[in-house]
Amino acid sequence: MGVRLADEGRDLLHRTAARHVGDDAGDDLVPGLVALVAAGDDVHVEALGALAVGGAPMARDTMFRISSTTKPMTAAVTMTLVDDGLVDLDEPVDRLLPELAGRRVLCHPDGPLDDTVPARRPITARDLLTFTFGFGLAGEMFTAAAPWPVVEAAAELGRAESGLAVISTSRADGSIQASVVNAAFMPHPLPPDPREPAPVVAFVTYGRTKLANLRRRPQVSATFRSGWRWATVEGTAEIVGPDDPHDQVDAERLRLLLREIFTAAGGTHDDWDTYDRVMAEQRRAAVLIHPTRAYGP
Repeated sequence: MGVRLADEGRDLLHRTAARHVGDDAGDDLVPGLVALVAAGDDVHVEALGALAVGGAPMARDTMFRISSTTKPMTAAVTMTLVDDGLVDLDEPVDRLLPELAGRRVLCHPDGPLDDTVPARRPITARDLLTFTFGFGLAGEMFTAAAPWPVVEAAAELGRAESGLAVISTSRADGSIQASVVNAAFMPHPLPPDPREPAPVVAFVTYGRTKLANLRRRPQVSATFRSGWRWATVEGTAEIVGPDDPHDQVDAERLRLLLREIFTAAGGTHDDWDTYDRVMAEQRRAAVLIHPTRAYGP
């Protein structure tokens, strides 16, 4: 008889997965999930909860938008090395990844990037697998009146390459659509509270299909790079354009808004009248990404 899953293991998987499914908001809860574990030909699947709060039930063949797929693949390979005794989850990663040895950390999350102290302990393999290795995120970093230095550093990467960024969105079939645009970190040009204009990543785009995808699935990421340095900002897109009206924006304000974003991203033009005409003819829209997460090496 081949390898089989133990009944107690199946029960443990069910109980563990069920603890993280619920209708209440919380960092440890999701509306639904699908989990699979296999040993040889013995496959066990858990389909729990719903597609969304109050939505249709989750099914075994439910389609998901998946990003960063190298992470679970790398984690699975790492765990096989753990099983083989080649990697200890709680050993410092210095032996495997010497570039992570001797880490220094910010004294204050919103402090200068050179105000650092040695980390209290080394980074471990477990830290890397559980995303607790020091790349923290606080909502205040995007809502503060003045950009935190760590956010400004990401913006500087964009300016170093004339604002060039890779924008990733999802199509209806779940595949990723990527494009290169000129994007800029800038204060929200149309803030609900003018006294506190939170920073956004802004760019100009057009195309009926691309904008339709953004309306239906506004989750978007922008990746900036300069040399071997890179930073990614994820967030939710807000569209302002001819087909996406805003109560503070008429045709004249839209014309100026498109210019503002273009110039903030480092763009220049010799004939602004022609620029304005092309923007209008192509029905270009402004896309404002409200950041929810930022990360980089």
